Amino acid sequence: MDISLRERILKELLDGGLVEKERIDTLLDKIQEETDGDIINMFTESGMVSDKDLLTIVSRVMGVPFIDVSRMALDPEVMETIPEKLLRRHLILPLSKIGKDLTLVVANPADVLAIDDIRTISGSGCTVKLVLSTRKDIQEALDNFYKTEEESLTEIITDENTEDESEVEFISNTDDADITEIAKESKAAPTIKMVDLIVSEALKKNASDIHIEPQEKSLRVRHYCLVV
Repeated sequence: MDISLRERILKELLDGGLVEKERIDTLLDKIQEETDGDIINMFTESGMVSDKDLLTIVSRVMGVPFIDVSRMALDPEVMETIPEKLLRRHLILPLSKIGKDLTLVVANPADVLAIDDIRTISGSGCTVKLVLSTRKDIQEALDNFYKTEEESLTEIITDENTEDESEVEFISNTDDADITEIAKESKAAPTIKMVDLIVSEALKKNASDIHIEPQEKSLRVRHYCLVV
């Protein structure tokens, strides 16, 4: 009989002396009929073993490489193919895309639903390859990437409005609205860049209306999105 993923991970944890059997039994008693994929989150959330130690075992058991994502340079073009909201929801990082081969950095390679979500939005015929990193490192990589994108956009707006010290504020009627989603580089003049960014944001959010509201020393942009 084949040994399940759950049993293989538990055996590795015990054989490696990372946890005591009594502690595992106590934890398992609290959760009934967990799936193989859930066991990774179960141990992560329990704090019983460090994320790095756990993923080292998962990497060995599942044959998925473990990497230090903090040392990886993220490709903006690849990042922009998947909405920030989806990446943050599943805590997944698109690392590279060559042809139809998409490499994802994940903390839970057994979360097939999350991986299928990314595969679906990446287009038919897309082949997903996985590498592992800790939840903490993936979260920090996402935060750093979108912070950098936001700073780039702020520089564009600041350069355009240096003389009158005005500001541009973006507002959406959706909870997940984030100006960083539209921070793309452009070779156009600053004013055209700003218009491109506003329109790009609206398209990405399927906005039905764009309202531009001039203030005394600022400009407020509202995107009204249809929620289906």
